[in-house]
Amino acid sequence: MATKLSDDELVSFKELLIANEVYMEALVQTKPKRNRYTKMMLRL
Repeated sequence: MATKLSDDELVSFKELLIANEVYMEALVQTKPKRNRYTKMMLRL
């Protein structure tokens, strides 16, 4: 059986969206941009 969480253990939907946005932005910042340059070079 599931137990009910206390209110201080829950987050609002807005907090969840903000946390997800921060996480995704960090992933984008760390992604290497090598593929973009490689595709640009192939066009030349």
